[in-house]
Amino acid sequence: MVSYEKIKLDKPKNILEYESLNNKGIMCNVLSTSIIQLYNKYAGKGLFDLNIRRYIRNTLVDSGVKRTLDKDRENFWFLNNGIIIACQDFEIDGDTVRLYDFSIVNGGQTTTLISSYKGNNTQEFFIPCKIISTKDESADSSFFTKIAEATNSQKPIYSRDLKSNTPEMVRLKKLLERENIFLEIKRGIKPKKNYKYTIKNDELAQLIFSFVYQRPGTSRSGKKKIFDSDELYAKVFKVNYFDDTNKKDFLLDIIDLYDRFKIIEKKHKQTTTLNEIQLEILKNGRQIIFALMGVLYRLENCDLTESDLKSNPSNLKAIPFNYGKHISNYKGNDFDKKFEKIIIDIIKIVADSYQMARNNNLTTSVSNYFKTDSKYYDAIVPKFADALPMLVGQDLQDAMDIFKR
Repeated sequence: MVSYEKIKLDKPKNILEYESLNNKGIMCNVLSTSIIQLYNKYAGKGLFDLNIRRYIRNTLVDSGVKRTLDKDRENFWFLNNGIIIACQDFEIDGDTVRLYDFSIVNGGQTTTLISSYKGNNTQEFFIPCKIISTKDESADSSFFTKIAEATNSQKPIYSRDLKSNTPEMVRLKKLLERENIFLEIKRGIKPKKNYKYTIKNDELAQLIFSFVYQRPGTSRSGKKKIFDSDELYAKVFKVNYFDDTNKKDFLLDIIDLYDRFKIIEKKHKQTTTLNEIQLEILKNGRQIIFALMGVLYRLENCDLTESDLKSNPSNLKAIPFNYGKHISNYKGNDFDKKFEKIIIDIIKIVADSYQMARNNNLTTSVSNYFKTDSKYYDAIVPKFADALPMLVGQDLQDAMDIFKR
């Protein structure tokens, strides 16, 4: 704990007071330079003693705070939850608050980011601050612990949560609702009626990154990154599904495909002819399977040739993706049979690829094999291309007309 220090407010006595039988507190606006001075003097000397955790890097939150510090300091008060200081006692003297035996119990991330800022903007600003003390000296430590636990134990905020009210997300939800599809953009919000399909926005992002952008490693291991990165987020959610019929039709078909896939996946998890490794591929390789279905989509529609695939697997990323209606075009009565055949054949090819990598000590597990985009391009796609002229490849080519645009 820090034994004594004082901080500056925005205006003399501009505080909101509250007091109970044993405790008292104020809410106020603290000058940014006061917080920086506290950090510089006491960061390693008791300032965070009562905080449950030290600063934990969070790309999305950190970048938001830094962006505000760079360009929008006058609105920092509105955009930040502020900090909470617990103390033995405090005194208010005009625009100054004297703190005795105190520690920051919540807001360590805010404090660290403000104080470690390396940009050129030096404009002062104000931070919301709650200051709490107890009148019962014997209850100091237990009361402060309660404050720390209560203010640090809320349900974690995920990256997808912070995008739930963005205009493009709300518009996409409404677009899909008109097509009888429920897009979950807020955790805990359940559909009020029966929809044809239900899908979470992060599941949709994974589908698009696998099938369209051919990045199954990012899709599987970097789901959070898709929402953290403005560039990656835009690739999925800032696409003109609203006015471009081809893109909208593609979106509806990929959601339909995903629902059909889950039915087949569930069937084979319960009873299957797949061997142990193949079943492990099914359980862990959803993104890989959808990425390779995206390859078949390109081959079927002549967006890519087998020679393109064999000569350079990176052509999958270089050749622009052509959106359009596909599985809903298929009029045969054997769609489900063909689709299941495609899934099983892909699993068999990937299982062979994995077994080869395992034998050469290039991977230790199925899960590890699917973690990165580089393994997909270096090992899985070449093996898939080699299999196309073989019997299993011919089997795939007999079935992949379901992807015809």
